[in-house]
Amino acid sequence: MHRGICRGRRAAAALLLAFAAAVQADGIAVAPVRLDLASTAKAEVLSVTNHGSTPSDVQVRVLRWSQSGNDDSYAASDDMAASPPRFLLAPGAEQTVRIYRRIAVAESELSYRIFIDQLPQGVAEPGVVRLPIRLVIPLFVAGSRPGEPVLDWTALRDGEQIRLRAHNRGTQHVRIASLALSPADAGTAAAAQATLLYVLPGASREIVLARPLWLNPATRSLRVAGDSDAGGIDARVELVDVP
Repeated sequence: MHRGICRGRRAAAALLLAFAAAVQADGIAVAPVRLDLASTAKAEVLSVTNHGSTPSDVQVRVLRWSQSGNDDSYAASDDMAASPPRFLLAPGAEQTVRIYRRIAVAESELSYRIFIDQLPQGVAEPGVVRLPIRLVIPLFVAGSRPGEPVLDWTALRDGEQIRLRAHNRGTQHVRIASLALSPADAGTAAAAQATLLYVLPGASREIVLARPLWLNPATRSLRVAGDSDAGGIDARVELVDVP
């Protein structure tokens, strides 16, 4: 087990570009792709644009986000609200949606996800099921006390796979952008692989990587390196065989 975030902020350029881009699905696009609400702010805004050729019936909801095991869970909440929560968007039109706080500032960071649904319109043909198109973006609401993520790592050797487990015992989320495995005594980390996952405060996530060619049965420790939105990742981790 090892703490694994370097405080120097050197997140990958690809990660920064991902935050700046819009999310788009079959006609509608949403920007930005993530919202961060400061403890001193009451609201943030996002833009929904209809790039399709027909009007879009759009619904916006804010759900509380938690993680258990390796799963994400969502629950209805009155903490945050969207205004307007539903609207009809003409082709080429853009709608600004205000995401605002309805509760007092908490001590620690709170996590949500914003669900933007493009609802089916009209009557479907017989035998045809029309499903809504959904875009989902994260929302993080800062607490009154400054926080930071603290990652503890464990590694399991499971046949031809290495199962990495990242536990965030800090008070702020972390978004892992890339990870790579190297020998524990390596002076230079191996080229990182894109990973792209969030670990919320108090939660754990498992990342499965292919067994590196250099790793042999006698290897008992390795180096985990990569990038996150909280800085570089660099940890020496004990390697344990799956019973």
